[in-house]
Amino acid sequence: MSDAEQKRQFDNQCWSVAPSEAPCRQACPIGTDTSGYIMAIYMGDLNEAYRILSRNNALPGVCGRVCHFPCENECVRTKVEQPVAIRALKRFVVEQASEEVKNEVPLCTKKKCQKVAVIGSGPAGLAAAHSLIRKGYHVTVFERTQRVDGLLTSAIPGFILPSAVLAEDLGRLAFMGVEFVTGMSIQGKPGADKLMAGGYSAVVLTIGASGATLLPQIPYDNDNLVPGLLFLQEMIKSPDASLSRKVVVIGGGNVATDAARLCVRRGARKVRIYAIEEKDAMPAFGHELEQCEAEGVDINGGWGISKVEEKEDGLSIVLSKVTRILTTDGGIRPIFDSRQSHEYKADHLIVAVGQKVEADVLEGLGAVFSPNGTVVADDTLLGAAGVFVAGDV
Repeated sequence: MSDAEQKRQFDNQCWSVAPSEAPCRQACPIGTDTSGYIMAIYMGDLNEAYRILSRNNALPGVCGRVCHFPCENECVRTKVEQPVAIRALKRFVVEQASEEVKNEVPLCTKKKCQKVAVIGSGPAGLAAAHSLIRKGYHVTVFERTQRVDGLLTSAIPGFILPSAVLAEDLGRLAFMGVEFVTGMSIQGKPGADKLMAGGYSAVVLTIGASGATLLPQIPYDNDNLVPGLLFLQEMIKSPDASLSRKVVVIGGGNVATDAARLCVRRGARKVRIYAIEEKDAMPAFGHELEQCEAEGVDINGGWGISKVEEKEDGLSIVLSKVTRILTTDGGIRPIFDSRQSHEYKADHLIVAVGQKVEADVLEGLGAVFSPNGTVVADDTLLGAAGVFVAGDV
């Protein structure tokens, strides 16, 4: 069978599969009808494509930029060539669809009298609000800061996610009837009880994991040493802030890669990432690592930080080779080979080794935490009646 015949065979296989059974749709966390909106693009109806992709997606614009596209890994065309560029097509549809179709209010089930409070305006909170408003509930999203976005624009650099893209998605949610209240912190059981007494039938906690995981061997009282998420937030708030000379980023996740790429854009001459995982096992998305390297970031897998000292000429960072990584009740613990160590001098150190839930927000709600700091919930329901959790908790 020729290459052309193989491609035709897989094309037919793609279009002949029932939309609900398509591998790309099965791989999507929210079950987007991928083949449906791609067919609409093929037919030249970009407005219909937008209706399809936004049907169960609260943030179509955002997902066209920062989705990790698991759908593409399952695309049948990977058996003969590259997958369909599904995320890029999503972005294309969002950018080209008419304002009229974006302002359409999707059909929802019969309006219900119950009100639901969603705490937190990150991706999970906005997704919950979208799903609930579509089911006919009255939804209010409460955000403790003065801006609605969770960490979407406060911790994701604009070169990855422009704020205007999120603003358009938020406008669509508001147009659908979702109410947003900013500058209000809902803390623990007293906060949930107050909402219930105020007429809300349920509370959905989507507070995220915004607390930094700290390493005990690092002195965090140095101005040039900062947790990864805090670094992103501070630099995004200060668009004119710049960096000099050499930067080390500890961690192998997406916060680490975002921080490294932002350092390059803020003037750092040399940026290195060190992660305890080998490069092919780092938790960061593969395309993020590729973009880092394309921009000049030096990625080093299998190394961990064992000591940091402040000296007159900067930070002295001792890195040791990781021989294995143990999984314990408290998370992961690297085992170092002290015979394979080296010192690296840097001007800035960014530690992006994970986030954790801020437990005080859940105080009194019957939350049980796992050893690694996440909430243990039964079918997303906490110990308190009518209180649910979702997202990174």
